[in-house]
This record gives sequence, C-alpha cells and structure tokens, in this order.
Amino acid sequence: MIGPLDTLTLASTKLRSKRILLTITIIVSGLLFGILAGAVLLATGVSNSVTNYFTTSLNGHYLVNVSPNVPSDVSFPSSLGLSNTIPPATLAHLNDLQNQYVEKQKAVYKKYGVEFDPSSITPILKSSPFGEKDALGNIRQVIDWHSPVFSIYTAELQAEYVKTAHTTRSDLKRLANSLGATDYYIPQSTYIYQNAMYLPGSKEDLTKLGDTSSTGYDPIAGAIQMSGYQVVNKTIADRFILPNNAQRQANKTAIPVVLATSAITKTFGKELNIPKKPSDPHAQVAWMRDIQQKINGYTYQVCWRSPGETDRIQATLRTNTEIADNKNNKNYIAPSLQYSLPTKPCGDITVKQDKRSAAEKKLADTTEALQKELGTYQPVTHQLFTFQIVGVMAVEMLNQPNDIPSFLSSLLGPQFTTGAFIPDWLYDTLPEASQYRDILLSAANGNAYTASVNALEKADIGETIVSFPSIESARAFITSHCEYSGVDCKKDFAATAYGANYLLTDTLAKSMTTIARIALPIAIIIATVIIWITMARVIIDSRRETAVFRALGAKRRDIVSIYLVYSLIIALYISIFMLVLGFSTAFAINYLYSSIATDIAQIAYGSFGTVIPFRLMDINFWLLGALIVCIFTISLLAVLPPLWRNVRRSPIRDMRDE
Repeated sequence: MIGPLDTLTLASTKLRSKRILLTITIIVSGLLFGILAGAVLLATGVSNSVTNYFTTSLNGHYLVNVSPNVPSDVSFPSSLGLSNTIPPATLAHLNDLQNQYVEKQKAVYKKYGVEFDPSSITPILKSSPFGEKDALGNIRQVIDWHSPVFSIYTAELQAEYVKTAHTTRSDLKRLANSLGATDYYIPQSTYIYQNAMYLPGSKEDLTKLGDTSSTGYDPIAGAIQMSGYQVVNKTIADRFILPNNAQRQANKTAIPVVLATSAITKTFGKELNIPKKPSDPHAQVAWMRDIQQKINGYTYQVCWRSPGETDRIQATLRTNTEIADNKNNKNYIAPSLQYSLPTKPCGDITVKQDKRSAAEKKLADTTEALQKELGTYQPVTHQLFTFQIVGVMAVEMLNQPNDIPSFLSSLLGPQFTTGAFIPDWLYDTLPEASQYRDILLSAANGNAYTASVNALEKADIGETIVSFPSIESARAFITSHCEYSGVDCKKDFAATAYGANYLLTDTLAKSMTTIARIALPIAIIIATVIIWITMARVIIDSRRETAVFRALGAKRRDIVSIYLVYSLIIALYISIFMLVLGFSTAFAINYLYSSIATDIAQIAYGSFGTVIPFRLMDINFWLLGALIVCIFTISLLAVLPPLWRNVRRSPIRDMRDE
C-alpha cells in the first residue's frame, strides 16, 4: 500500500510528463475561469456601490413619474383632421359650437352698445395647411386650437371622458398601493414662462419681452431665461440643498430655487467667474465645490408682465417706431393715446399723452367692461420676483456618451426635465405676500394647453410622482404600465423612473451577473473538453507505469489515488491562475476607474460631506467558491473514466505492448 506522502510525491512527478499539453490546459482553462472571476468581482462591486449610493442619495425613495394615458384627441385635440377626415357629425357639432359662441358674443356686445365684428372670432375649423382632400375631393377641414371655441370643445370631450375614466389619482393609488407605494406627490409647474424675463444686471430689454429663442431647445441650461420652474417636495430636492449661510438668513422674502449647474454657468458664469465644466472628473469635483461656494445665497431678479401689459408694451414699441418713421410726414396722424415705456427695470408703463375725445374714452371703458363680462379682459400689471439660489444639481440634457466618464455620468447623474426647482418646504415658509401664488401657480397665466391640462386636474387626473420603497417594487409597477402615454398604449397609465437612472443602473449591474451565469456553462464545457483530453492523453501514455506499479504490488486504489491527487493538483493550478487573473483584471479596472466613478457619483448626488468610495470591485465569496468547486469537480470527473479503464487492463499485456 502506497502512503499519502508517496502518493503526493508520485502525483507531483507526473506533472513533468506532457508539460506543454499540461501548460496549455492550465492557461486556457485558467483564462476562461479567470474572465468569469473578474466579471463576478466587477459585477459585485458595481452592484454594491450603486445600491449604496442610491440608498444614501434617494433615502429609500425610488420615484416613478406616472402620467394618465388620456387619449390625445381628448387631452388636447389640436391634431383633429390632420391625420384623418373629421366625421360629418363632428364637423356639424363644431360649427354649431362656433355659431353658439358667436351669438353669445353678439348678445354681450349688443348689451354694451358696441358694434360686433363676427370675423374677429377665430373659426374653430380651417382648411388643411397641407391641402389634403377628403373623399369628396374637397379640401380637408382641420381644427384650429387658437380659436376660443377650442377650449369649449375640449371641455366637452373631457367632461364625457371623465364619466368613465379609470385614470384618476384614486385609481392610481389603488394600483400602486398593491405594490407597496409609500407616498404620492403632485408636481407643480409655474405659469410665468410666457411673459417673464430674467433681468441681467438689473436691466430689462423690452424688445425681447416674451422671446425665449436665445435659450435654444435646452430647458435645463435655459431654465432661468425660460422661467421654467417646477415646485417639488423634500424627497426630490433635499439632497441638492446647500447649508444655510448669512446671505440666506438675511433674506426672508426671496423665492428659494435649486438650479442646474448648466443653468448657473450659462447665466452667471461671467459675472461670478465660473468656468465651463471641465472634462476631467476629479477637476469637476473642485469645479462643483467652487460653484456651490459662489452661488449659495446668490439672488437674481425676474420681471413678469401680464399678457395685457406685454401687449401694451409691444404696441407702444410699434407706435414709437411708426412715429419715428413718419416724423417728416405732415399727413401722418399720431394715435390720440400714447404710452411711455418703463424707465426702470420692471417699471410701470405710463400714459404719455391722452388726446382722446369723451366718446373715445367712454368706448374704451365700455370695451373693458365688455371684456370683463366675456372673461377675455387682460389686466395691465407686472411683478418683480427675487429668486435666491439655495441648492445646486448636476442635471444636464441627455447626450450620447462617448467615453467611460460620460457614460458613468449619464448613468449615475440625476434625471430631470427642468433645470430649476422651487423646494416647497422652503417656499411655504415665506410670508404669504412674498409667495405670489396667484401669479406663479395660476393656470390663468398659461395658454390653451395649460388650460386643458388644468381642466383634467380638476377631475384629479394628472401627472403624479409615486414613491416606492425598493427598486423591485418600482420596477414591478413600471413594467406593468406603458413606457409612454399615447394612442398605442392600451393601459390606463404610463410610468417611467424619475430623478435617477436607478432601473437602468440596476439592470446593468444584474446583467453582468447574468452574463457570468450564461458564460459559466460555456466555460465549463470548453474547460471540461480540454481537461478531459489532457487527462485521457496522460493516463493512456501512463499504461506502462500503471502496469509496473501493479507488478510491484500496488493495488488499484493506490493507482487511482495517485491520479486523483494529480487531477487535484492540476485543478489547484487552474484555480490559482483563475484567481490571479481575475483579481488582477478587476483590481486594474478598479484602480483606473474607481476614483473617476467616485468623483462622478459625488457630483451626481451632491454628496461632498462624507466621501463614499464607488468601488468597481468587490468579493462575492459564494460565486468565487462555486467557480473553484466547479474546477475541482471537472478535474475529478475528467480523470475518472480513462483511469477506470486503465486500472482494469491486464498489466502483463500493457508491459508487453509497451
């Protein structure tokens, strides 16, 4: 009987035979399992870091933006007739609404003794601008949403829709509560964007009143110029709030606002000496800290002018131009009523001269009373708002990432559709007179679209932010509804992740593990074939040695023990090679990109206090242990069949044949 030490010695001696084949086996098998080990280490690190950052920054709130899937021909039927022919019954009804509206207008005008011009009412129907024809060869009729009748027709459609709708917030809560939803928030957008103007250096350019073309199509960087503010709650914006300072304590009436870095650099970059965002992530951290230090408590002003005052200023500008153009025209008759433009930012527009006759003044007063009764009167007023910056967020327009830092930034960064938040818990602490809710949050200052949305809101149908306690519950809700609302969506709600890319990030982290699970069987099969061939070749070539051992009195189990130990030694070498390769690869990637990911995560979540390292590598003992067990199992299984055949052969015949 061969002792354990001798068995180990003889098994080690076998490693000297077939060295090239053995080396290839160890390298190829170790490479396959090493790649898997590296993937496991990286997947575990990314998954743990993402979970850690999301838990810290989102504080256990995984937000979902939910929109009611109201048919577009109900919510805002502005495209009626563009894609298909309006049914005759609908055409007749629209014409009836137009006639009824005109008759009501005519009666009110008659009441005040004012001449009525039916052509002043924009018709609800107009010819298609593209010239499409209906089945009879006539130019197709389309709806004109600029008509005052449009809001009446929309209100009718929505009133009918609400009767059987299953898209109210009560319906939403019933569905979301079944998946563990914890809170519900109703986002509010301000309605001042059409007639508000940012006053750089306390200067107002009246020629650009109402013009937002300079902001381009970026509602984030151009949030201040567009006055695109959204009132949000503490769950959404608290992580972006900066520490209170003397400037903020001294100003108790300014409206608090959280701004995107792109909006800050675009608007205040030159004034505060804030450079553009650097490309290096480490430099971005210093850049972000610099912005936070310079901008905390900074105030700026915005002038809002009512539609009536905006119209008067624009008319005055045209009148002034007309007068200047006709200064040498003796036949030119200047308007009897002229206004002087404001002499200071957000100042009053005053009467310059009034040479109207008593009849003209009476007509003006009558017209104003008539407009008030019709609900079309636009008061001439304005308001100067002072905003104070209390927070910064690193939200940007989504662009195609072109390198690893930009990919990580888009993956980890906050995801919002506006670059300006008003935190409601700070806004509510302002004196009531400084909140200006009648202007900021009044749908009366919006357009036809905001009016239609407001009509649905009255029926408790509108956008809602739902908070879930886990990614799994948020994912379950989102996947059970449509991604976007629209005609192709047959469900009652559309839902998307809000505020962060937590679903995509979680999916990518899990995908790495999934890929490893898919690759594992493939690697096992390939490694099994390679190890099997190697073992079979070594054992077949060792028949004479086996015969000699048998002739010297060794038992079959002694010979089996030698080759089993031999296979275990090979498995050990493969496991060592796997661990060295896997850890080296994962460590190198972590060394190169961990600090970058940490910087990007800091910027994205605004966590500059206690730095939480974003590790791209972490150990999963269970999966690594499973890989090692798999290697040893393959090695043992690969050696048993040829070994069993070998020890059962006749040693005399093997010695004679060899």
